[in-house]
Amino acid sequence: MVKAIILNDTSREDGHLGCALVMDNIHKLCAKHNIEVVSSIKRTDVYLDNDYENILDRTDIVIVNGEGSMHDDQDVALNLIKSLKIAKKKNKKMFLINTVWQNNNILNDYLHFFEKIYVRESLSQKEVIAAGFDAEVVPDLSLYTDISDVKTNVKKDNIQIIDSIIKKHTNDLSNLALRLRAKFYCMGHGAVKLYELHHKYRKYRLRLKGCGLQNINELNDIAKHEAMLSGRFHAVCIAMKLKTPFLFIGSNTHKIEGLLSDVGVDYNDYLITSKTYNSSKSEIIEFVKSNYSKNEEKFDKYVNSAIHKIENMFSEIARG
Repeated sequence: MVKAIILNDTSREDGHLGCALVMDNIHKLCAKHNIEVVSSIKRTDVYLDNDYENILDRTDIVIVNGEGSMHDDQDVALNLIKSLKIAKKKNKKMFLINTVWQNNNILNDYLHFFEKIYVRESLSQKEVIAAGFDAEVVPDLSLYTDISDVKTNVKKDNIQIIDSIIKKHTNDLSNLALRLRAKFYCMGHGAVKLYELHHKYRKYRLRLKGCGLQNINELNDIAKHEAMLSGRFHAVCIAMKLKTPFLFIGSNTHKIEGLLSDVGVDYNDYLITSKTYNSSKSEIIEFVKSNYSKNEEKFDKYVNSAIHKIENMFSEIARG
């Protein structure tokens, strides 16, 4: 049995359903493919821990979960590289999975650390290739989730609006939720707390409370809606898995645009626009549903193929 350490365990994000699904699936897939997880570490600056080298000595491979990290040479990613330098000195095989790759200069110099690079969408693949390395596209691990127990009793005239990591987008979306009397959801308890308490959000805190601010705690929180408007990548992934029609607004990377391009649709057709903000609830729901249905077969094909690609990825990792 191959022994592994997982770095960047994003289950540290309190109440973030997308991260929870990703990490649950990583552990399930490791077990299925005879990969023993010796340690799954939430801190990205684990190189500072005295016990880190001892853990590495008990492992064969390092699996790096790249979600939310590998873009714009941000500190969380640079901390991971410092941790990987220690693993490199110990000649550990390293695999980068489930990752975006965008706007990196410093990080590009360390792509050679990895035995294999698995990006979530083809826009990230292009950036890795431009840096002189190979990368395989394997869809986000949230798409591996078993949905057999999810209830699909959709409530009529029910639209869901989800926050964004970008403040202005969240402000605009929450205003729309209030106007439509639609429920406003966050991806993560941390986001809920931020909107309720942080001084930057005083100006529209009452508006957020007025539209029923709440966290997405389970898949049923998405499945019960006729349509979704989202600023979150994982919410779009889950919507595709559950066949929930959606529109999106861009996030802090090209991840949603890349995802939809890989589905084989024009992502511009699924963007939230000024027209969306000025339409009635019934008009939005009708448009979102009809717009989704035009390419429903493509979405289904992408989701189904994701399972096979994810399985193959872990088979390759297990073989080292």
